[in-house]
Amino acid sequence: MQRTFRRTALFVGLLLSMSLPMEGAELGNASLQGNYFFTLHKMDASVLGFLFTNAVGTLAFDGSGRVTAQGAINRNGSVQLLNASGTYSLDAAGGLQLSIPGVPLTASGSVAFDLNSFLASNVGGSNLQSHDVLVAAKQPPPPYSAASLTGRYFLVERTVTATGATPQLENAAGAITFDGAGNCALDLTTNRGGSTTTASSSGTYRVVNDGTVSLSLAGRSDPVTLGFSPGGSLGIGATVRDTNRTIFDLFILTKADNAGWGNAGLGGSYQVVAGAVNINLGFSTSAGRVLYRGDGRVSYDLRQNRMGIAGTAVGDSTISVATSGSLQFGGVPNLTGQFQGGLGSSGHNLAAAGVSDPSVYNFFIAIRTPALPTAFSNGASFSSTAALSPGALVSLFGANLARQTELASSLPLPTQLGGASVRINGIESPLLFVSPFQINLQAPFELSPGTAQITVTLDGAEGSPLAGTVNPAGPGIFTLSRDGSGAGIFLHGATFSLVNEFSPARPGEVILIYGTGLGGVLPAVTSGAASPANPLASAVSSVSVQIGGREAEVSFAGLAPGFVGLYQINVRVPSDVTPAPNVPVVVTAAGLQSNIVTLPVAP
Repeated sequence: MQRTFRRTALFVGLLLSMSLPMEGAELGNASLQGNYFFTLHKMDASVLGFLFTNAVGTLAFDGSGRVTAQGAINRNGSVQLLNASGTYSLDAAGGLQLSIPGVPLTASGSVAFDLNSFLASNVGGSNLQSHDVLVAAKQPPPPYSAASLTGRYFLVERTVTATGATPQLENAAGAITFDGAGNCALDLTTNRGGSTTTASSSGTYRVVNDGTVSLSLAGRSDPVTLGFSPGGSLGIGATVRDTNRTIFDLFILTKADNAGWGNAGLGGSYQVVAGAVNINLGFSTSAGRVLYRGDGRVSYDLRQNRMGIAGTAVGDSTISVATSGSLQFGGVPNLTGQFQGGLGSSGHNLAAAGVSDPSVYNFFIAIRTPALPTAFSNGASFSSTAALSPGALVSLFGANLARQTELASSLPLPTQLGGASVRINGIESPLLFVSPFQINLQAPFELSPGTAQITVTLDGAEGSPLAGTVNPAGPGIFTLSRDGSGAGIFLHGATFSLVNEFSPARPGEVILIYGTGLGGVLPAVTSGAASPANPLASAVSSVSVQIGGREAEVSFAGLAPGFVGLYQINVRVPSDVTPAPNVPVVVTAAGLQSNIVTLPVAP
């Protein structure tokens, strides 16, 4: 018996690895509370030409749909204090709607997965002459000092100098390093008025008592006001009180780290805003969702405002991320030119700009959106009707479920993998495999039948819950097609070889069936741990098998030793079954039926 289990578990474990695919509260207005640094970069077209607006300050959210903006705003050269109020709405998926008439500002976008930042624009709104980009970072708790800002950041900068009839444009991309003592060093590639240069320079910074950073750079007469999110992962800023009141700029900083992930470090769903100015084609703003596949592939689903004409842009492209986190890409739908920039710490955000084409001034900002589980299924049958039962293997689907693709490498299984953890009714679930779009897990044996709430926590931030039902059992049979249909996975009991069309089962023969979801076992087994060989862990629920419509004799039903969540049923093929290449097989446990699979039976 032990040899049977070991050999079969090894085979099924290999098959399972081949099949890998590609107590929190729901997000709402109450999730968005406290102060956020913000930067608004706005351009309006009119019969008089372009009107530019820059604003920096603080947005205070009250948790019930009201927001107050305070700071400074430069409206086409007129600098004023800003004190305006408005409303906001945050949905369960992290979608944000914001309206502050006193700016004026009406924008939509998304919060980041950890609620430490958000990104919005007015693309899709009624005012097609306005191009707005709003970026915000949650104000970190005190104390504030120069020592709290240290390390290397990727930096992207867009500057419009509104002097004369034709505005002067500047884009820059590169890195800035803070020493923790008020000094910084920059290495930037800059396209200024069609002339591209790469140079190193230095600057200074000081941290103000409200947590903002005043950054002084060579070649700029006035400092840039920056705000950083908790932990310093994202920095945003602009110049508002410049001497000549002609500077309208936007600075985005993403903290670099040494994870060395390359393309694998960029996976999941991101909210993006891209602003483009092409000297020959005009200007546009794009906003929407981008899916990064973790292998360099990218899918865009964007809304666009191109010179006052609303539209959509859907398409696929590629991106190249170096192990340092620096990145390059092109192929953004309806945007010309290449971008270069950097991927922030743990892949939480990215920023890039176009600096290689003298006629193109593009910038691109993206933030990872909240973890959002949308569906789950039995890991063998792919059925969702009885997917959750104690000890079962379950596949969870959605967006931003994990930081990267990762496979558990040891037993007992971990409860954190790829930055992700999953709780079902508050109980941590052992994880076999994680990716941004799917998690394979074991439902904890501690679950009790009844309603369930499934939550995914990504890098410490919990997403919206997914509702489900826990059943005493929910049987599923693994299939060779790995989709829950067609030929099931059976072994000959005498030879431990695979049953297939070339080696069919025979009436009266003992075969082994592999699946999951037979429910609790005795003796009890710890969730995530390998099932023991002695004594064997037998299913508590009543288990029956029908083969070709005939009741089959079950000699064992329980966990296969050495593996997690994998159940084995030893059953005798009825002697009176009618031979056929596709005899139906169904398992019933605790009154619930499995998927119907087929078994080849010869005379």
